[in-house]
Amino acid sequence: FDSSLSPEYFLKPEVLAPFGVVLLLSGAAVVSVTVFKQWHMKPIALISKGSSKVRFSRVLFTFQFVISITLAICSITIIQQIDHIEHAPLGFNRSIVQLNAPGPESLTVLKQKVGMLPDVNNVTISGGNPISGNAVARLELEDGTFYSAYLFSGDEDFLKTLGLNLIEGVFPSKENKEHLVNETLVRQFDLKNPIGQKTPGGKGGVIVGVVKDFTIGSFKEQIPPVMISFHEIGRAWL
Repeated sequence: FDSSLSPEYFLKPEVLAPFGVVLLLSGAAVVSVTVFKQWHMKPIALISKGSSKVRFSRVLFTFQFVISITLAICSITIIQQIDHIEHAPLGFNRSIVQLNAPGPESLTVLKQKVGMLPDVNNVTISGGNPISGNAVARLELEDGTFYSAYLFSGDEDFLKTLGLNLIEGVFPSKENKEHLVNETLVRQFDLKNPIGQKTPGGKGGVIVGVVKDFTIGSFKEQIPPVMISFHEIGRAWL
């Protein structure tokens, strides 16, 4: 999670106190049980035939092994989940940084200024990013049914900046009501040749390109249908 813990952190009283309490209670429980068992143990029982199979000992050792195995499984699972978050393919550039301008009229100037920075590869004006700031629309089809789609918009550098993979077609232009759609939308409506077809629920818009599916919001959610249109200073076609 791009965070680090220094040795000084563990020396803070508010961190040491809970650990100390847990260790104290655990140690007290172990000592109490041990003393209790020794106090009630009869010396003659140590040489009896069945002394090695004390029921309490079996239950205690079994309980300890169950806890150890459970903690080991949890640790392995957490490590695998963190590795998945860090390295799983998202379908878009992980290194994007979003800047918000005071107003739409400042976007063009902001783009030019940021693009001049030496460590910046690409800049785009967009209406959001795949993780946050995106819009969801409830679109009506010709048969009266509805479906939900995520709406994105950006200028001519949108695909290059986000690192989206254009499978076929071209990026929409600002003169027409055109859309890029993702693979999920194409599969959902079984579009054999999507280029040139009317965008489902798009109020007259047509599909001019298809992009490869990319993660939206969370790994836990299925990738939804997506429409991408040209962004013109805060305005996007639907």
